Order: sequence, then structure tokens, then C-alpha cells
Amino acid sequence: MSEPMFGIEPKQKMIIGGAGILVCVLLIVIAWFVPCVGCMVQVIAGVGLLASLAVLLVGVVEYTSKG
Repeated sequence: MSEPMFGIEPKQKMIIGGAGILVCVLLIVIAWFVPCVGCMVQVIAGVGLLASLAVLLVGVVEYTSKG
């Protein structure tokens, strides 16, 4: 079997990805009510959301292919 990426187990990747998605969604919701800075925060949170989703998907794929 291949080594886990960055030494992180697939289950941990799924947890990290899920937590990241929750944090980013929370940021987007909070930013919705904050004028001025809200737009920038939403852009950053959107990018974070995509990154978290990618980590989650990689974790799921590795977990299912492992076993």
C-alpha cells in the first residue's frame, strides 16, 4: 500500500475536511451580516471551503480504496 499523504490517516483527513467545511460555512454565515469586510471574508472562506472539500474527498477515496 502507498504511504499516507503527509503522514495523515484517511480517517483523520475526513475529520479535518469535515471540520474545515463547518468552519468555512460558519464564517460565510457570519460575514453575511458584517458590512465592508464581509466580502473579503466570504472569498477567503469560499477558498477554504473548496480546500476542505478536497481534503475530505481525498480521505474518503483513500479510506474506501484501502479496505
